[in-house]
This record gives sequence, structure tokens and C-alpha cells, in this order.
Amino acid sequence: MSLPKLSNVSKNNKNNKVNSLPAFDMPPINESNDNEISDFEDVNVEEVLDREDDNLNEDVYEEVNNLKDDNDLPTMDYNDDNDYLANENDYNPDYEEDLENNKKRKFIDKENKKLIPFGGKRSKRLIKSSDFDDRKNKLATTKIMRFIIMSFILLLFLFGLKNTFFPSHVYTGEQIKRFAKEGAGLTDFPRERGEAFVESFMESFLTFDRTRPELNDILSYFYGESGFATVGYEKMNMRLGTEAKQHVLIDPKVYDVKMLTDYSALFKVNAYVSNTDGTDTFGKDTNGRWLSFAINVYYDKDVDALAITPDSPSIIPTSNISRLSDVPPRAPFGNGKVNQQIGPAINPTINGFVEAYANSSIASHDSIKQYISDKNDISLYNGFGGTVKLNGPPGSAIKRTIYDGDDGIYRVDLTVKWIDTIASGDNHQVEYTAKYVMRVNPQGEGKYLVSSFVPYTFYTH
Repeated sequence: MSLPKLSNVSKNNKNNKVNSLPAFDMPPINESNDNEISDFEDVNVEEVLDREDDNLNEDVYEEVNNLKDDNDLPTMDYNDDNDYLANENDYNPDYEEDLENNKKRKFIDKENKKLIPFGGKRSKRLIKSSDFDDRKNKLATTKIMRFIIMSFILLLFLFGLKNTFFPSHVYTGEQIKRFAKEGAGLTDFPRERGEAFVESFMESFLTFDRTRPELNDILSYFYGESGFATVGYEKMNMRLGTEAKQHVLIDPKVYDVKMLTDYSALFKVNAYVSNTDGTDTFGKDTNGRWLSFAINVYYDKDVDALAITPDSPSIIPTSNISRLSDVPPRAPFGNGKVNQQIGPAINPTINGFVEAYANSSIASHDSIKQYISDKNDISLYNGFGGTVKLNGPPGSAIKRTIYDGDDGIYRVDLTVKWIDTIASGDNHQVEYTAKYVMRVNPQGEGKYLVSSFVPYTFYTH
């Protein structure tokens, strides 16, 4: 920082290197002054100091006190509302810096970490961005959607807390056990007894003939009445013509059961009946038809009794049956590769086992042991016991397809033609064609043994 220039130094004396003090206006020393000075007298300092005078210099102290009271510095009256404005003739760097900092503090709210709007005093009105920016706020829609989504999530969270700590309904242990049993069909309803009751009831229900009133009396038994007069056709949910006749050709069979509760169950029944005129053939064609019914049964546990509900029976559509041509082909056995070379080596084991199986039984099975790998496996020697035989030599009565297995065991797809030896005579022979799956294990040295012989199982891809 450069020193200020002296105002009394002329431009012509810029290079003057002689330094001198500035002149002071001092009164000249003249003779009168000499006379005044001569009024002082010489004194001894030690004597003055030793002089005990209480009034010594009192006039001097009083003069000094009066001087302090008269020369106190003036105080500056500072007002926050009237900012002090410095001018160029009264410039003080330190004071100006403090004044600037004071102004800055007016526009900063350090406690709340906010800027105070310009204008001196703090505005009581809420300042919006639109007050100083005319552009459209594109985040307004986003903020609204965010608020709605967060509110929805908060409501779900609160609802979950409410259901967790204050559920609307709490099931007892017994209720949960009952629900589990009902879902698994394990109720206290007597299922087997109910099936037999429904099948007998439907056989009597589907058999009617106006000329035979005893049939109605038999039906009234299933309604818990002693005679049909107290039942009537209204309770049976069926009306008959005066000439209606019908009898059962294939007995009713339960094909579906739903165990509803400990005291109720729903049964579905199929039956094949004759025509309503009592005939079951028309020339060479049959006149019979399939019928299906749904029957609700009530179980009274207190008296251990079953009863047909008033709404039953209700006729329903018969169950659908697909054609053979609609069945997809079975998945191949083993790894799907047919082995045609192994046939001559494995055929003697296949033929010998099938022939021995027709005559084998639990009581007599010595002849089959030479063809099986596990001599204690009852499923391999518990055969037909002589009730069937091959319909011809093994080469024609047994059709086989041999497949390789990744485990080294051969799978054999067998089709066997059997003859019922007990029911068949010379002119009324009965032949059955059956399919089986056989597993043959190689034992080494060209020997093969049967490890499994089961009915054909159907699998698709």
C-alpha cells in the first residue's frame, strides 16, 4: 500500500530529497516572554518532595478533571433502519468492511439457513418461484404423481400393520384343523357307507313300473318312510307317465365324491338304464342310455343315520369320454433307441418267463426262478396260477419291442395274447390281449434275467 501524498509539496519539489518538518504556527519568543520566564524561581527538588503539603497540585488535578469532562469523544447514534452511507471524504477501510459485512448479515438467515428477500425488511409473504421466473414449472405434475403414489404406498403399509397387529378375524385352532381336514377330504363323514347308500338308492330310483307298486315301497325305505304314499313323486323330484317302465342295465357307480363337512357330502353317480318303455334292444341295436345324477347326503352324527336331502337327486350331464384316436402316442422306453440285434440273445428269457408266469403262483413258482434276478421278489413269481395260457406258441402269442437303456438295462414293450382257460370252451373261447413292460438285466456270459414285469404304464412327452 503506497503512502499518501503530501499536499504541501509542490510539483517542482518532487525530486527534493531534503527532509524537513512542517512549519508550526508558534508565537514568537520576545522579551515579554523572557520577563515572564524570569518570574520562576529555582527550587530544590528534594525539598519540594519532602514538603508535606496536602494542597500541593490540587489546582492541577482539578484542571485535568475539567479537561476530561469537556473533551469526551462524541458517541455515534447507530440505527438499523437508517443505514450509514460513507462518503469519499470520510473513508475508513476497516469501518467500510464492517459496514459491508453488516449489510450481508441482513440478507442471510443463518439460524434457518435461508436467504432473506432483498429490500431490507424480511417479507411476510411466501415467495414463489413464479414471482421471479415466468417459465412453466414442468415438475409440478411429477410432484403431484409422486405424492399420490407415496400416499398410496403409505396407506397400504398402514393397512398391513393394522392387519398384522389387529386382524379382523382370528381363527381358532379347532377351526384351522377343520378347514385342513375339509380341504384334504378328511372329514368325519362316513364316506364308504355314503357311497354304498347312494348306489343302492339310485338303483331303486331308476327302476320303476306302474304295474309293480312294490318297487315304490322299496324306494320309500331310502326316504325313511314305511310306504310310498307318504313320499310321493313330488319328494322324488320326478314324474312318471302312466305307461313308463325302466330298469337298470349297468348298476349305478359313484365316480366322484366331495366331502363337504362332517355332516354333508356330494356324490356323483353314473348308470346305464333301459328305454322308458322297458325295452333295452331295438332289433340289433340297444335302446339303453347313460344317466348321471348328483346326490347330497346328510349325516346325523347324534343318531348315526344318513338321509337324502330334499334337493336330491339332480340330473347332471354325463362325464365326457374321448375316442381312442384322440390319445397321443406313448413316450418311448429307455433312451428311445430300438435294439434289433439283441433279440436272438434275449428272446429265450422273455418267452420262458411269460410261459412260466402263466402257471406260477405263490404256492408253486419253482419253474420261474431261473428267469428272475431277485428270487425273493413276490411280484415276479405271483402269476396267474394256471387260469390263463398263451394263445399259441410264444413266437406268435408274444409281440415284443426291445429298447436300450442308458443304465445298461433293456426295456421290453410286450403285447401278450391270453386265453381264459376256465371260462373258455371249444366254441366259446375268450381271448385277452394285454400289454406289459419288462426289464431285462444282462448278467454276463450271454445270460439275461428279468428284474421287473409290470402292467403297461402310459407316459407322454
